[in-house]
Amino acid sequence: MKIPATTKKEFFENAGQWGADLRKLDRLIREVTEEKSVLCNGMGLITRLGYKMMDYTTSRGTQKWPVIAIAPQKNYMALYVCAVDRNKQYLVEKYGKKLGEVSCGKSCIRFKKYKDLDEEVVRQVLKEAMGDNIFFT
Repeated sequence: MKIPATTKKEFFENAGQWGADLRKLDRLIREVTEEKSVLCNGMGLITRLGYKMMDYTTSRGTQKWPVIAIAPQKNYMALYVCAVDRNKQYLVEKYGKKLGEVSCGKSCIRFKKYKDLDEEVVRQVLKEAMGDNIFFT
């Protein structure tokens, strides 16, 4: 969801009903990864906070892209973990059934409340995403 924000404070304030839970998730991510958050506007379609920025090359060129990101959506919040392990398995798919009351894609964890997440499993995914044997997707 594209929200008007030029600062992290505005991001949370304009995230509507998801603001408080996204703040909790931001604190958890920063604690586990020791990464600072960066306000990102991905392809003009979504406003999100990103962590661990990497170079991502497409046919249109190279841009910075977050390995981990959080974003409010219309009907849920999303935690993106754009990484695969050394066996090329997406981390979100690898841990999907253990993540809590969530819906998962290859790199996206969708949830309605912070308490729907199994925080210990999310910590494990975040730590693994920061590891040396992880590849950006």
